[in-house]
Amino acid sequence: MMRTTLLALTVSLAMLAGCAAPSRSFPPDGFANALARAMPFAVGVYGVARAEPVAEGAAQPQADAERGEPAMPYARVGAGFMIDNQGHLVTAAHVVTDTDEIIVKLADQRVLPATLVGADAELDIALLRIASPGPVAPPLGRSAQLRPGHWVLSVGEPYGLNRSVAAGIVGGTDRHFSDDPELLYLQTDIALNPGNPAARWSMPAARSSA
Repeated sequence: MMRTTLLALTVSLAMLAGCAAPSRSFPPDGFANALARAMPFAVGVYGVARAEPVAEGAAQPQADAERGEPAMPYARVGAGFMIDNQGHLVTAAHVVTDTDEIIVKLADQRVLPATLVGADAELDIALLRIASPGPVAPPLGRSAQLRPGHWVLSVGEPYGLNRSVAAGIVGGTDRHFSDDPELLYLQTDIALNPGNPAARWSMPAARSSA
């Protein structure tokens, strides 16, 4: 069972796929039109952590030790979505906290540095800001409008594979997996991999759900 937080991420798209009109045929282009509306606001997020100096006598990775070099920096890979045209975007907190540098790759392939505005580790959500303004993002929707059976799409960077898409449905809402009664989860069967933190969107207006 794949669980995603009410506010947090995967760029997932919840789609109102004609539930009230069962006679309506499935769109011949599948989810392509909804994705075309959402893709400009989906971004790749990379949290770069510089490797700490290795203490004298401590073990180093073998390849680096053989060359007499310190361990290489590493990057956490995730996804996010723009929420306004002032450069603000949302991503998963675990991707960008405790890092030395945050890099965002926009839909037009520009690569820009980002600043961490704030983060909530429990909700696994973080707010970033880039200097370059973006397009006007769709208004935030309400996750309370999602129901079991609604389609969900994920647009993300699983294993660094740029702008990958996966589909599933909402399996349940208002799930509890913690001691905090106000911390609710959405249950989906969508196949999510590392690098898939994202938003939810609703057809036909392509609104991200919060």
